[in-house]
Amino acid sequence: MKNIIITLIIFIFVWINNIQAIYINPKVETLYNKLVLKLEKNKKLEEKISLFSDLKIKIKQIKNIPKYKYNKKIIDLLDQIIELNDKYLFKLKKDLFILNLKKKKENENTYEKEYLSELENNKKIINSYSYSKYFKNKSYTKNNLVLEDWIWYWYFYKNFSYFPDDSKITKRDLDYNWINLDKDLLFVREWNKLWFVKNPKKVRLIDDKIISDIKNKYYLLEEIKDDFRIRQNWNYDKEYLQLKTFSQNLTKNFTQEEKIKKIYDYILNNTKYSSTIDFKNYKIFSWIETYLNNDWICEWYAKIMIYMLMFSWVEDTEVIRWYVIDATDFPEVWHAWVKVWGKYYDPTFDDPVWATKDKKYNEYNYFWLPKDLFYTNRFSIKDLPEEYRTLNLKDREKIIQTNLYNLYNKYKNDKYNLLKLIKFKKKYNIKANEEIIISNFNKILPLKVVNEFKFNENWKTRSIINLKYFEITNFNLEAILKQLDYNLDWKYFFLWYDENWNSSYKLGYDVKIK
Repeated sequence: MKNIIITLIIFIFVWINNIQAIYINPKVETLYNKLVLKLEKNKKLEEKISLFSDLKIKIKQIKNIPKYKYNKKIIDLLDQIIELNDKYLFKLKKDLFILNLKKKKENENTYEKEYLSELENNKKIINSYSYSKYFKNKSYTKNNLVLEDWIWYWYFYKNFSYFPDDSKITKRDLDYNWINLDKDLLFVREWNKLWFVKNPKKVRLIDDKIISDIKNKYYLLEEIKDDFRIRQNWNYDKEYLQLKTFSQNLTKNFTQEEKIKKIYDYILNNTKYSSTIDFKNYKIFSWIETYLNNDWICEWYAKIMIYMLMFSWVEDTEVIRWYVIDATDFPEVWHAWVKVWGKYYDPTFDDPVWATKDKKYNEYNYFWLPKDLFYTNRFSIKDLPEEYRTLNLKDREKIIQTNLYNLYNKYKNDKYNLLKLIKFKKKYNIKANEEIIISNFNKILPLKVVNEFKFNENWKTRSIINLKYFEITNFNLEAILKQLDYNLDWKYFFLWYDENWNSSYKLGYDVKIK
């Protein structure tokens, strides 16, 4: 509570010291308030902040237009609007800050609370049975995590049995049934019954000192468990500590949002997706194997991201594992991605292996997306329509395009790269599932027929004196448009004839004509 009050005082201090002594005409304020009501209708806080930030930029651009630049009345009016807009933006950002604090407080230590609650409940259940006192090994949670001498362990097993619902079982009964009271594990599972495991494997996970400063460490421990399903006899404290130190140095002095961007950029510019995946080789599911060998699959793109986030003290993060219908291995293999503060990220789908080198977060398609936009191609196992399993990739991609098309109006004012193709299609009246191919491309760019570097335009013969181009076909046209960021300014669509009258289609750029 003390930290919240201090932060709010800082906010107020900064605001007071940045107030400009600008007279606001009441009529201007009334008109601005009407504009606010119109623009912010049905929009979330983040959307409002983005919208009114853009409005400020546009007003400043208007101020620099030569015909307004020296008009004192217009500049004064625009300054009043900027002042009102700054005050409103400050209010929006303060509201978002308080909302995020509230959400963080609600989500903070969720796993810890659940873990401790379950711990107390199951202790009562186990201790209510008189024979439980004979067992050396007891686990009081379903995940079978235990902390002993400041080291976290996990009981690993495949088969288990349960006792009859009878508290009068004696030590003699246990001995008669060949239960080893020094080695066998007693724990609570379904229906609040006591279960036991013959000779469970006790696996060392991690030193508590490495994760003691992480608030949601119980969630982190759940993920760490998976690292040891393959290599159960290894100690990876050194590797975890190295990753923690590196993550904190990488994100030092950054805000929470900047930390996410920094980590995302680092992962995608320093990892590569595995080119030879053998799903029968279970080592590919070992975090440490992929980390040390720099040979990755989606699970570990997501996992390294949440480890680095949590080691950098970014809370409320988790890995989600469901179906992605435009993945080439759907439906045989699940996919993994990351959720942070209610926004979604997919470092695998943004992997620069098939994109540009050293991409930055503002170029990514699957960075900081709202749920409905992110889930246009994703389903949980219970929500996945059964018929999708038998559709080919092309038909599944059509479904995704329709989903994106339906969301376009909601997010058309936002700068989501995922919607760039849809925005392009909307601009040129192309339907959601209509492919952009040679036959309809002349609706977008007029076709110029070229022979001997000449073509006719506006009843004149023009000569091409300089040219760079893409050779285009029905199969590569959309990929080339994506490479051009759907920007066709100063581009030319040519039907090109060579000296032997062989034809091809070219998309020209850096073209000089006389």
